Amino acid sequence: MTTPKRLPEDELKKTATFFDGLRQDQADNLAAGLFGIYTSVRCPRTAMGAA
Repeated sequence: MTTPKRLPEDELKKTATFFDGLRQDQADNLAAGLFGIYTSVRCPRTAMGAA
């Protein structure tokens, strides 16, 4: 298993500021999209409709 890479501190701050500035509906849509990507990467068989 590979070690995850971290963003540099300044990039983390920029990212946090971006997410903090989202409206609730934007945050919900982004979270749903990221969750969909995460589950399709973690569970490729179920993402393709396999039982």
